[in-house]
Amino acid sequence: MAKETKNTVRYNAAPADDLALIDAVYLKRFALNGARPETIEVIVQISQ
Repeated sequence: MAKETKNTVRYNAAPADDLALIDAVYLKRFALNGARPETIEVIVQISQ
């Protein structure tokens, strides 16, 4: 978790992860149901 704002929580890729496809993810606070996990896992599926 990098930063919490009024309506969102921002998660950044690990600084040591040079192969991260996504640098930052913003989640709406209501979607976390009050939880604030320190880390999250994001799976990206590329559709063709």
